[in-house]
Amino acid sequence: MMKKLLLILCITSSFQPTNTMLAPKAANKASNKIAQYFTKEGFKNGFSKGMTAYHWYLAGGPLFKMGYEKAKQLVTIEKNSDSYKQPNSSVSQFIMKEMPALKSENNIKIDDSLTNNIMVSGPHIVIAENAAAEINSLLDQNNTYGLNQYRSILQWENQGIQNKDTYTQILACLAIPLTTHWLCRTLGNSLSLTTKAPSFFRKQLSKVITGTAKRCINKVEYNALNRYQINQADDGIDNDLDILNGLKSYLQPQADQENTEFKELSDQSNISVKKWNEIKNVIGTYPSLTSRIEKLNERITLLECREHADHRVEEYRKSNSNQND
Repeated sequence: MMKKLLLILCITSSFQPTNTMLAPKAANKASNKIAQYFTKEGFKNGFSKGMTAYHWYLAGGPLFKMGYEKAKQLVTIEKNSDSYKQPNSSVSQFIMKEMPALKSENNIKIDDSLTNNIMVSGPHIVIAENAAAEINSLLDQNNTYGLNQYRSILQWENQGIQNKDTYTQILACLAIPLTTHWLCRTLGNSLSLTTKAPSFFRKQLSKVITGTAKRCINKVEYNALNRYQINQADDGIDNDLDILNGLKSYLQPQADQENTEFKELSDQSNISVKKWNEIKNVIGTYPSLTSRIEKLNERITLLECREHADHRVEEYRKSNSNQND
């Protein structure tokens, strides 16, 4: 019986492939796969994939990169939170009073390398060291004019934290290219007037053309979001004459510089300065500073009229009271 079992095991084992038998097959399979890329069809397939990647680089590359940088900046601030300096108590209290969206004073960071005076990133506000020093000096001097400028800027930045602008921008950098791709593809399929398939090289060329077109569309969409957030922040600051005039005085020099540039463009073309401001409001990364100041002037005028009317009513009541006495 034992001899029969050993005989059966020897026979069955002879039919099982060994590692030495499998190795040549795996090598042949790999070499055949590599050889496919050197055939005509293999080259076309590889070239098509490369052009598709380039299409996405053209269409979504800038926004993908911008979203990555914004997310990286936010993560860096969170990760290195303890390494940032903190302003003194008087500056911190001043900022917290104008920015109720801040959870605590720990969300106020001082960055020596910051080029802008104030920047919002997620739930944090990062200010330059010279800006913190200037606020401290203005508080010591009780400089109302300078403090009103900073109050208006801080209230404006507070809207960014309150409306979660940073997170919205990061999400938009990912969503806009994908949405544009889906819409263009759906629209292209629905408007297709021919059933004839395009040639291979024409199809690859179309990837470059459509990628460039989508890049422009994505830029216009992101700019529209950016302009909306800025206008939303402008509308969100307090209806206070000191605050509104403070923001106006901060924006006015920049608006004058912008109009100077538009004047130079106007001299080189038949487009007026007013038209250049309107164009920027439609396709620009930021809304026209002149239009922002005009909106502030409208609010200032309404508040002044209301205060004047209230003053007149108060005087009328006092005069009637004196007559009755």
